[in-house]
Amino acid sequence: MSETEKETIQETEAPVMSEVKKVRNLRAIVIILVILAVLGLMYLHLMSPSRWTLSMKVKGSQELTLYQGDKYVEKGCTAKCRNDRTGVVRTLSVSQEGEVDTKKPGTYTITYRAKYFGNSISKKRTVKVMDNLVDARKASMYDTFSSEKNAPVIGLYGGKNTTVFDAFGFYDGYVATDEKEGYITDRVKVTGSVDKDKPGTYMLGYSVADKDGHITMAERLVTVKKFPVPKLRELNPDEKIIYLTFDDGPGQYTDQILSILDKYQVKATFFVTATAYDKNYLNLIKKEAEHGHAVGVHSYTHKYDQIYSNDQAFWDDFNAMNDIIEQQTGKRTTIMRFPGGGSNTVSKKYCPGIMTRLANEATVQGYWYFDWNVMSGDAGETKDSSVMVERMKAGVEKNGRSIILCHDTHEYTMNAVEPFLQWALSRGYSFDCLQNGFFAAHQKINN
Repeated sequence: MSETEKETIQETEAPVMSEVKKVRNLRAIVIILVILAVLGLMYLHLMSPSRWTLSMKVKGSQELTLYQGDKYVEKGCTAKCRNDRTGVVRTLSVSQEGEVDTKKPGTYTITYRAKYFGNSISKKRTVKVMDNLVDARKASMYDTFSSEKNAPVIGLYGGKNTTVFDAFGFYDGYVATDEKEGYITDRVKVTGSVDKDKPGTYMLGYSVADKDGHITMAERLVTVKKFPVPKLRELNPDEKIIYLTFDDGPGQYTDQILSILDKYQVKATFFVTATAYDKNYLNLIKKEAEHGHAVGVHSYTHKYDQIYSNDQAFWDDFNAMNDIIEQQTGKRTTIMRFPGGGSNTVSKKYCPGIMTRLANEATVQGYWYFDWNVMSGDAGETKDSSVMVERMKAGVEKNGRSIILCHDTHEYTMNAVEPFLQWALSRGYSFDCLQNGFFAAHQKINN
């Protein structure tokens, strides 16, 4: 083949090869586009708004009480979203609306918002600013005194006429405030004293002056009574009684615990709550009573910062829980257990002296509160059922009458009940439920 013929053939094939390359390139582009489209669809499917769950957590308490002039510290809020299919978690930015002016009494709302794709979530924080002339942190059942319009104000916690019992003693709580100077409690002069161990009526005098020379005086009558210690039946040398008590429920394990108690014909006492865990189990309060167990008030909310903020806050919470008990059982109860027990010190953080006042107030109103002298360990010491059983065994062996603290909100507590009952019954222990006026195992009040 001549060179001329070869050149002719190459000139003829060149356009064909060019077209083939174009087709191949086009095909490659189409394949790439298809792959990208599929990946895009997969991404949209996985990352669609319906695949993401948003969550938000307000740092600190969502309900705060401050006092005029206090400093408000904004702790903020965090938000996250999680892909339900892939498990991917992303942190979201949070916007904030609203502000708090602690110079002006009132209720303020801070709103937090977060968005992701088409989803959104929001939460609120409520801040109540109290007038500093009413120290609601410490006073509720109080009387206030003021000599004239511009004079300071003295508030007496517990009121100007109060009754206390020798077993609990008397906490002399008072506050003094002035419109110009704010708190001047440290200037209050007190005359008189109270002998908590000697029944009788005592008078206390209070006086305070502001820098302008305005003086306010107040008086309080304190009646000291002997605590009505129950007259207990003497036990035989080998006789021992166990009062098994459960706090914080009813919860998801309460019904099973009731079945175990029924199986061994043992009666117990349930100190109940409403919102601490799950309201869906409140109907079990009725079942507890119907099965012959005692039902007492523990707390409606079990939130220490709320119930121990002042006396009235505690009794509002208490009565709310007793209302539910009445709805469930047909009657109100007169037995109770303080959240944290009568000896708790956490209450001091919110209101100094409140436990002393509440113990006295409860007794005056005819309520009987119970502590404990045996701890099962399920309040945070252990999650091991076998350890709980051993702790209860060791505890009851030291006492003639034992009040055992348990919580019917834990599976490990439920698992400890039956082996403990088997052990106790096999050794002749008897069980009973608590009643007003019974042995109460009161611990020393530390606030």
